[in-house]
Amino acid sequence: MVVAAAVGAAVAGRDLSACTAPAANVSSGNASLLRETIANAADGECILVLSEVALDGSLEVFSTNKTGVILSGGVQNRIFRLENGAGLILKNLTVASGYTSSTGGCITAEDSDVTLYDSALVNCSSESHGGAVYIEDGSTLQLYGTSSIEDSSSKVYGGGVASLDSTMTVTDESRLLGNAAQRGGGVYLDSGSALTMDSSSFVANCSAEVYGGGIFATFISSVTLEDSVGVYNSS
Repeated sequence: MVVAAAVGAAVAGRDLSACTAPAANVSSGNASLLRETIANAADGECILVLSEVALDGSLEVFSTNKTGVILSGGVQNRIFRLENGAGLILKNLTVASGYTSSTGGCITAEDSDVTLYDSALVNCSSESHGGAVYIEDGSTLQLYGTSSIEDSSSKVYGGGVASLDSTMTVTDESRLLGNAAQRGGGVYLDSGSALTMDSSSFVANCSAEVYGGGIFATFISSVTLEDSVGVYNSS
């Protein structure tokens, strides 16, 4: 019953209307400037990120506002790129409308770690793998505290997330909702990747043109579901 209610509530989607008139722009791709702009933003404001933020170190960005802050790529560019052991922690933020012709519409990570706390990736898109997130080469992606990946799409594999030789953990009622791809509407796992979902997390309303509406995993990858569900997925 709790999960069904959560699915129903999430179907409505997140309000991105503030991004029709962004309160601020960050054009340099400078991580420190982005963090400062978020700290100065009012409750629910949208910040337009006009250039990809490239990281090879650690960055924690968060909003102390009640409803958080939206970071938008304006359907023009990816928002975060991580490599060489970088770390990204997002808290109480919505990252939205990232786009790339490559991998990872909002975030791409190579040998790096991405963690979301009470945050959402929404309306991200990729012409390749990983509509919202692409992780590879031993990267990790962790969703905690009712975080979500929603309404994102890939023209190839992994509408929400595509993972190669990496690890993904979804817990604390976090969710993947309404994502779409050719294979693995919610999640695509390959090259020995592992997905663990527990504590009432769920994959819902995801779709694939071919295989794996919710989750697609190759034979050398693994999926562990504990106290979690997949509902209304299709392929």
